[in-house]
Amino acid sequence: MQIRRSPLTPYPRGWFMVALSSELQPGDVKPLRYFGQELVLFRTQEGRAQLFDAYCQHLGAHLGHGGRVVGEHLQCPFHHWEYDCSGKCAKVPYADKIPPGARVRSWPVEEVNGMVLAWYHEAEGEPTWHVPSLSLGDEADWSPSAETRWKVRTCIQDVNENDLDSAHLRCLHQFTSKTPEEMELTMRDAALDIRFTLVSNLESFGMAGTAKGPIDTTKFGLGIGWVRYAAEIADAGITLGTRTLGATTPIDEDYVDIRLFHNIKKTQFDHVNETLEKQYFKTFKETVDQDIRIWENKRHLLRPNLCQEDGPIAAYRRWARQFYSAEEMERALAR
Repeated sequence: MQIRRSPLTPYPRGWFMVALSSELQPGDVKPLRYFGQELVLFRTQEGRAQLFDAYCQHLGAHLGHGGRVVGEHLQCPFHHWEYDCSGKCAKVPYADKIPPGARVRSWPVEEVNGMVLAWYHEAEGEPTWHVPSLSLGDEADWSPSAETRWKVRTCIQDVNENDLDSAHLRCLHQFTSKTPEEMELTMRDAALDIRFTLVSNLESFGMAGTAKGPIDTTKFGLGIGWVRYAAEIADAGITLGTRTLGATTPIDEDYVDIRLFHNIKKTQFDHVNETLEKQYFKTFKETVDQDIRIWENKRHLLRPNLCQEDGPIAAYRRWARQFYSAEEMERALAR
C-alpha cells in the first residue's frame, strides 16, 4: 500500500492561483488539473473569469478540449450544450426542454494582484475571507515582474514551512540569520486571521560582498505568500531590494505547482540593475533547487521533535490548522 506523503487531508481550504490574469483573454478556454480534479478555466466575452469542473453533464465531454465561449456561456464541443456562469445548462440547441439538474460545478473565482484565484473547500463551502490587494503604487521603482516556476513532488504544508525555517538557511543554503529568539513574530489571535507575518534578519545573499537586512514574510492562507527583502551590500555601497509574490497550488496529493513572481528595486545605475538581477536569480534558483531535493524525498511529520532554536514552526502550524477540516485534523492526530 502506498504511504501518503502527508497525513493531513490532501488540500487545505483557501484561495489558490490557477492562472495569471494576463494568461486568460476574453474567449480563452484552458484545461487545468488542480486539487486532483480535471477543471476548465475560461473568460467570458465581457471579461469574467470562470472555473468549472471539466466534464459536460450530458455525455461527459471535457469542456476544456474544444469547448468555446459563446457570449457569457461556455459551450460543450460535443453537442453544443451551453452553461452559464453559475454552471447551469442554459441551452440545448436541438431540444426545447433542458433536463433538470443539468449543471456543472462552478468554483468561486476572484482576481487580485494580477492572479486568477480559485477557492477550494473540501465540502464546497463558500469563501470566508479574501486575499487583499498588494499594490503599493511604486511599481515604477521596481523591475518588471519575472517568473520562476516548478512542479514539485511534495505537499503544500512543507513548501509553506520552508519560509519560516531559519535553521535551514544556515545548514542547507549557507546563509546566516538571527536566532529565533531575536525574531519578531506577529500572529493575531482572531478566530480566522488568514495573515501570518514573520520578520527576521538575513545575512549574505550570494552577492558581491555581504548583503544584510530584514526579510519580511507574510502568508495569506496556505496558497499565497508575499516576501520582501531589503539589504545593504556594504562592500559595494548599494542597497538590494527584492519582493516576491508566491503562489503554491496543489495539483494532486503528490505534486504542487509553485509560481514565484519577482521584482528588483531599481538603482540609478542601469548596469548595476542588470548585475543585481542576474545574480539574484542565479542565487535564488540554486537555493530553491536545494530545497526541492529535500522536499521530494521527505515526509511531513505531524509530531516533529522540535527544539527551541527551530523558531516559529510550531506557532505557524497552530495557525495553519484553521485551513484544514477539523474532523480530518483530529483523525490525523489520533493515528
